[in-house]
Amino acid sequence: MKKIEMRPMSQVMEDLRKGGYPCDFHMRGDEFVCADTDKAYQPNELVIVNTYRFEGESDPGDMTILYAIEAEDGSKGLCLDAYGSDSTPELDEFIKNVKIVEREV
Repeated sequence: MKKIEMRPMSQVMEDLRKGGYPCDFHMRGDEFVCADTDKAYQPNELVIVNTYRFEGESDPGDMTILYAIEAEDGSKGLCLDAYGSDSTPELDEFIKNVKIVEREV
């Protein structure tokens, strides 16, 4: 059985940024935007290449999901959201329409 090493979210984010995922994606109204370029994307222009789930060490209710995302124009970046009852409804709806192609990044 393969041993899975648990790492803090900050370390995973740092490793992904060093690996070529510099953009911070976020919702702005009904648009999904790269903060670095201010370019907006539609779900059909994006692919989720990996997801990472984290729970707080002292509070299992502190749950976060990190998406590694690639756009068809070559932009790559990350998007953070809570999951469970604290998630962002607009982001949840948007992400449901983004293609997922899980691979190691």
